[in-house]
Amino acid sequence: KMRVWSVFFLMFFAILGSAFSQERYVAEVGVQGGGTFYLGDANKVPFAKMGATYGGFFKYKLDKRYSFGLHAAGGFVQIPAFEEKGRTKTNFVDIEAIAEFNFFDFGLDQLKSTTKRATPYIFLGVGCVVYDNAAAFVLPFGVGGKFKLSERLNLGLTWTMEKVFADDFDKIDNPRGLNKGAFMNNDWYSKLTLSLSFDFWKVCPTCHSGLK
Repeated sequence: KMRVWSVFFLMFFAILGSAFSQERYVAEVGVQGGGTFYLGDANKVPFAKMGATYGGFFKYKLDKRYSFGLHAAGGFVQIPAFEEKGRTKTNFVDIEAIAEFNFFDFGLDQLKSTTKRATPYIFLGVGCVVYDNAAAFVLPFGVGGKFKLSERLNLGLTWTMEKVFADDFDKIDNPRGLNKGAFMNNDWYSKLTLSLSFDFWKVCPTCHSGLK
């Protein structure tokens, strides 16, 4: 009888655990949109003269803390008047590979106290931006926050800084004639975006590959 009851309780708690544990998905796809601004020779004030940006992303999750993703975005930034140059704008499209770190285990697993429905995160990457018949490497980095709307839907807010390794993003190429390389140019652009994403590619412990 003791053995029967032991087996019964083990099966009960196993079923209970599986009912409350979150199914894990290792991939995420989403869309994002918001505002963007430029910093450089013609503007020194963050969030001034905002333009618009939009895009999408794909992420592969190593675990609940780390992920790697491919991001693509487009939009434009407003360039204020500078000296004898009038007001203009720069259209851009960028593609970036980004590594991301969550400060908390992100998910809805009710059996683990370390798992949180919301988490702040930081990220760093490398990419390329194409703008007005020119191109340059960019170094994206920033901070954000994300919240699980449901088991597979996520809402995010992200602030990204983009270091442009060129000095003509604003159509003002080294106006002072200074001897400075790519690391010393003044051109940056930044994005403040809201995102909605969907988790897929579920982990399957009983499958040969582990995924289905």
